[in-house]
Amino acid sequence: ALPISNLVFIKRGTRASDLVSTLSFLLEGRSAFVDGQTWRVGPAKVSNALSSRPFDGRLVVVTGAARGIGAAIARTFARDGATVVAIDIPPAGDALAKVANEIGGSALQLDITAADAGAQIAAHVASRHGAERRIWALVHNAGITRDRMLVNLDEQRWASLMEVNLAAQMRIND
Repeated sequence: ALPISNLVFIKRGTRASDLVSTLSFLLEGRSAFVDGQTWRVGPAKVSNALSSRPFDGRLVVVTGAARGIGAAIARTFARDGATVVAIDIPPAGDALAKVANEIGGSALQLDITAADAGAQIAAHVASRHGAERRIWALVHNAGITRDRMLVNLDEQRWASLMEVNLAAQMRIND
């Protein structure tokens, strides 16, 4: 194996504790980075790295939150202090309500492909969490598969897959 070489610039005033995340990343055997990179580290303004609730006071929206990975994401953000808005399609309403109730968040039954999905999310946040609240993070977890083999997708199935997995996120972000 070839030696790996990277350069870490440390700004004046940097404490050892400010270096922990950078050095941990560089020394972890599974980290993915390019040999020969430079890293610039300075004093941390706010350090949540060691906090058990790094998302306190944050509002996070998670789509596809009724089950599976989406529910796990919602639970993790809630565990770490965030207020979570859990979103999923109306047919998943019971499971969605269960997740939202479990984590103390709110549930929004919404088909994210609706043209006004972004506006509906904003209205829900304002009505349930206060007009002054701002979304700190939006996790686009909702997605569909119609067939695990691309060759088997007809034009209609491909269009619905692209609508849910890509176009809806773009509209919501706008």
